[in-house]
Amino acid sequence: MTGIQVETNNTLVINLRDELCSRCSVCRSACPFEAISQVEDKIVVDTTKCMVCGICSSACPSGIITPYYYSYNELVEKLKREMTPRTTDLVVACRGSTDPLLQSPSAMSELDTRKAVLLRVPCVGRLSPIFYMTALSMGIQRIVAIQCKEDFCRFTKGSLVNRGRLTMLGNLVRSFGYPNGTVSIIEGAKQVEYDTAKCVGCDKCVHACPYQAIEAQALATPKINYEKCTGCGACTVVCPHLALEIRGYECTSMAEVIKDYSKRVKKTKAGAPAILVLCCQWAEFPNLDRNEKGLIRPNVALLEIPCFSKLDPINVLQAFVYGFDGVLAFACSDTDCKSKESRITTENNVNVLITTGLKSMGLSDRFKIHKSSPRTIGDFDAQVDLFVNTILLQEKKIGTKE
Repeated sequence: MTGIQVETNNTLVINLRDELCSRCSVCRSACPFEAISQVEDKIVVDTTKCMVCGICSSACPSGIITPYYYSYNELVEKLKREMTPRTTDLVVACRGSTDPLLQSPSAMSELDTRKAVLLRVPCVGRLSPIFYMTALSMGIQRIVAIQCKEDFCRFTKGSLVNRGRLTMLGNLVRSFGYPNGTVSIIEGAKQVEYDTAKCVGCDKCVHACPYQAIEAQALATPKINYEKCTGCGACTVVCPHLALEIRGYECTSMAEVIKDYSKRVKKTKAGAPAILVLCCQWAEFPNLDRNEKGLIRPNVALLEIPCFSKLDPINVLQAFVYGFDGVLAFACSDTDCKSKESRITTENNVNVLITTGLKSMGLSDRFKIHKSSPRTIGDFDAQVDLFVNTILLQEKKIGTKE
């Protein structure tokens, strides 16, 4: 396939078949980040602005833009692999509105997950009606899209675009004889859940929230304004009584997952250092799809976190207690971060973790944070390799001294 690969160094965002482009500028109009422009007779993509949402690809009427991640062909192939004779439903969920296992009861209560193929993507707005029509032609009887609330969408226009497309698609398939409800939308938001019975009113969360979504109350526990809550998780990290949690990312449940992963790594690592990777869901895309199985390599476990703000120092310390030799965290760059206001709180927490916790334990060199972006192809594997080698060198030095 000929075309223009939009790339700079090792950055690759989309493939645009320039010879087939009609210069209609629909992609430019649809881009939420003004990353696409037309200069004279040429479509230009600014990779520094692109957030890899994929909306331009799904909006292109000529179908000549292919995103690097979750292309039409890749999604169709994944659907083919995961469909079974009893598959009836396709559930497509935005990462911003769900946890890795889609545990939200409101979203999944009416679905029999044993009969559903579940696909999580960075934004449901990147999927074109053609993909959904293909799914129906393959035997899918019902399509459910779990999207962010429109004012919660990390990609600005993604939920709005998806709602418009699926509304039209629903009308279209009904005219073809499909029953009502063949295509439906559920709105969700990955926001904090508050157990007031556990709250002691210390108000640490009030000071930690960078969005003023938690309000102190006189002679009462704090109040959460969910219109302002972005689900960054900063409040959950500072709550001493675990009264604040994000479903699917609870401190205790993550501790159990880390413990389970450590046992599995010990059985398979074959002498290599055991590494736990904590990865922000916006800093990396394709490898997160592998985290349901836990191990992405015999010696490397991957655990998704909803945001860099949810990087809990307790989970880092637990990883070492349970036997991991190193912890590598992936976070968005300062520019790409979708919860910029909360980064200061998180960086302060991490500094305390390193200076007072890991340093006293002699483990400060075994914890690293790498700022990454889905635009940077191959960066994830390269950083994991580098970190593994660093740990290996440290262990050799220790062995030599002994």
